[in-house]
Amino acid sequence: VIAILISFLGVLLVFGNSINLGSYRGELFSLIAVTSFSLNLSLWRKFPDLPRVIVLTAGSIFTFLISISFADSLTPNTRVLLASLVLGAIFGPLARLCSSTSTRYIPVSYVGLCVPVETILAPIWAWIFFNENTKPSTILGGLIILAAIVFGLTRSRNEEATVRRRER
Repeated sequence: VIAILISFLGVLLVFGNSINLGSYRGELFSLIAVTSFSLNLSLWRKFPDLPRVIVLTAGSIFTFLISISFADSLTPNTRVLLASLVLGAIFGPLARLCSSTSTRYIPVSYVGLCVPVETILAPIWAWIFFNENTKPSTILGGLIILAAIVFGLTRSRNEEATVRRRER
């Protein structure tokens, strides 16, 4: 719980930069996406025998159909199109498959604790592929998130080891 709260503070620090930009529509969609993702992980844990590839493919098609309606232009430059293709056709589905499969082996809280790594990596990808500048508060938020993840994962293992020793 402590690690999740610390991670949440880091996400707020990263997220806080965009609040001043005046675009609450994007933040609303981000909140819906995060909430949906959390529900998604819980459902994968509850129903481990769901056919992952079929469900993920259907979800990807549904997401594409919704997303395309918000697109400003269907003719992005080649670099943006290539980055979007690689991220959307390869890394996105692979990440969803890994996260949905991980719930078979570890608790959802552990998976949820690792998910904020996306918050750390998103500004890095935006900098590499789209030449976006990263603010110092975003970097600080990312470091806080990373520290929370390390704390949460190592503390959980230490507590489990202590409980095992007491049971002996």
